[in-house]
Amino acid sequence: MGRVFGAGVIGAKSGFTVTPDNETGATINSGEGDGTYGAYTEIIAATTQELLIYGIYITNGDFQDSAEFEIATGAAASEVVKLQCRYHTSYDAGAAAFLGGQEIIFPLGLIIPAGSRVAVRCRDNDAAAQAYTAALLSIPTANLE
Repeated sequence: MGRVFGAGVIGAKSGFTVTPDNETGATINSGEGDGTYGAYTEIIAATTQELLIYGIYITNGDFQDSAEFEIATGAAASEVVKLQCRYHTSYDAGAAAFLGGQEIIFPLGLIIPAGSRVAVRCRDNDAAAQAYTAALLSIPTANLE
């Protein structure tokens, strides 16, 4: 059947990971100006084994925005975009608060070869640069059933 995995039907022995594996994730800054990409932020310096990235978890501060994230591989300044996804914050007027982060699951996972550098960047619809927090959701392909 090839190497396409539907994220909703992943069968795995173990090894689901969140990268970076700290409590806060990595800071991804949008660029200055509406629709301007910020610099890439390295998430994984070099994968130790082949990975299936099946999603991304994104949060932001107290602002309402639509943003586009790009997941790329390759050396710094030579990244190649592998996947794009959209993010939109929601505001709960009744609670006068922004709703929390969003987990975006990719319908088809993204296979990342061993030894690859993985980086993320974003752009949004805000005139000023904004800081987002992101973490990649993945599993080693060797752990797939």
